[in-house]
This record gives sequence, C-alpha cells and structure tokens, in this order.
Amino acid sequence: MELSIIVKDKSDGYAANYAALIAAAKQGEDSKSTLKIGTFMKAKSEGAFVTGWEEAIKGANNVEMVDVAAGFAVASSIKDEKELLSAKNAARLSAKVMKMLKEDITSSIDEGKLLKHSIFSEKYEQMLDNPIKAFKLTGVNEEDFEACYPPTIQSGEGNYSLSLGAESDENLLKGDIIIASLGGRYVFLILWF
Repeated sequence: MELSIIVKDKSDGYAANYAALIAAAKQGEDSKSTLKIGTFMKAKSEGAFVTGWEEAIKGANNVEMVDVAAGFAVASSIKDEKELLSAKNAARLSAKVMKMLKEDITSSIDEGKLLKHSIFSEKYEQMLDNPIKAFKLTGVNEEDFEACYPPTIQSGEGNYSLSLGAESDENLLKGDIIIASLGGRYVFLILWF
C-alpha cells in the first residue's frame, strides 16, 4: 500500500482537495459501481473543511458515505494479555484516586472548608500523573502513568457539562449536587518495525 499526502489548499475553498480525495478513493474501482467512503456517522465534526467535504460527497456521482463505527469498535475491542493488564491497572488507579477524591470532598464539606473546583482538579491530576509518589508504588516507572484528561469537579446551580472536555471552574465547591470525573491511563508502549 502506498501513502499519498495531500496538502490542504484553502485558496479554492478546498475544492481541489476534495476532488483529489475522491479521485484517490475511486482509483482502481469500477466506474459504474458505487464508491463507499467510511465515516463515523454519529460524530459531528465542525469547520469549513468538513462542511465542504460533506457537500462534495453529496455532489459526487456514485459516492456514498457509510458508517464504520461498528467495525472500528470490533477491531479495537480485541486486547492481548498486556493490554488487558494495562487496562486493569488503569482502572485500579482511577478507582483509588476517585475514592480519595470523594473522601477529600466529603471532609471539605463536613469541615466547611470549601475549595475551588480547580484546586481539587489540579491536586488529583498531579496524583494521576505521578501515583508512584502518591501511593508509594514500587516496580513501575513514573512515565508509565498519566491522567487521561484533567479531573473535572462541578457543583452548584445546575451548571454541569458531562463531556470529557469539560473543565473545572473557579467556583467554590457546594454541598448540593457534585459531579466528579477523572481517569488515569497506564501507558504500555509497543513499537512495531
């Protein structure tokens, strides 16, 4: 298989890029059959390039967009023993840090020492990035762990965002409804040559 690189060209609203992409996809295909281009149908992308691409596909002859999410889910669901161990380690780490966060939030409320959401987030992100120090772990390297995303702590007034990209704000913790999200990753690198 040969890799072709197409440099983005904004000068014509990406029209040449779209034409080159469709032509490359059609290469070697029967001109009478419908070309199927895979996409993730539920993922909604934004921006000029994506909007133009969708229009180019609609305007192209014998081209159809098909959802490939299920196929990618199946392909990425297969794990070897090392991947499974990494996932278990990450889950154990995340659960342990979440338990500590819960206890910290509870004691903060009970003692009336309410901190900013961002303070909790920073503290527990550091813990996820370096659990060796936080939990006195042995036999593992510091660079093997990292936070998947900055922990998100939200409370009060119903201003909640449940997306993984949400950020903890500078508001003080309130003891009504509290939503906390965090995740740690155990990094296991394999290089194929």
